[in-house]
Amino acid sequence: MNKWWSGLGRRRPDAGAAGSTADAPATDTNWLAWPARVHAERALFRAEPQDLLLVETLRDPARWLVVLDIDGYRELLLPMLARARRGALRASGFRFGELGASRSGRFDYRTPGGGRGFAITIEDAPQDHHRALLWSQPHRPGGRLWVDGTEVRVTGQTPLGVIDAHGWWADERFFVARVDGPGQPGDRAAIHSELGPVQGLLIVDAGRGRHEVVLPSASERWPLPVLGRVGGRWHVWRDGGALRAGAAPDRVLDVPR
Repeated sequence: MNKWWSGLGRRRPDAGAAGSTADAPATDTNWLAWPARVHAERALFRAEPQDLLLVETLRDPARWLVVLDIDGYRELLLPMLARARRGALRASGFRFGELGASRSGRFDYRTPGGGRGFAITIEDAPQDHHRALLWSQPHRPGGRLWVDGTEVRVTGQTPLGVIDAHGWWADERFFVARVDGPGQPGDRAAIHSELGPVQGLLIVDAGRGRHEVVLPSASERWPLPVLGRVGGRWHVWRDGGALRAGAAPDRVLDVPR
């Protein structure tokens, strides 16, 4: 028997077997029940049938987590998420912008009671040459980041430090995410110090496979730092308000060639 069918609610009946319901109406066969969003992307799945595995794996995370722990489940998902097209991601439950035009999608799962679960954010570069994937869990400090399928580790530390991990593409080559400010990684007291919330920026060069971290000094307060490109240089402001007010940047860095 094809093992693919064994997890779809009811096992697919064997053709010709005694008592088989292979010819029963579709309304009487649970194994035919796909979400409507899958049918809406039928042409896509016929071209890339392996993407149906992602739909099935994200359909009911609790079923998978009974067998796999959260780390094993994430490792199962990562290669599928790295290659899936946005139509397949939408069919799997990711929420994108209006009419799917946005390149930013999010999938949230919470256990009953909302105490545990996970969130996956996918950010595709403007011309779709690169993909960033961010993973966070509400009961664990810090997030994790993969760019083009490779995890980005910040100075040997895996978590980004921000509880609800997110980031953005500055252009087709550079991905930016916020990280903990000065202090021990993941130390909430260091972030919410007497200066107020303090964060830095992680700049990932997807084209070269490297990254750098830009942090405020011990006396600076960067609550929500932002990055802008001016000619061949990065300008870093402590927050969007400083940028809009025309303030001088807090840092000026050369853009890697």
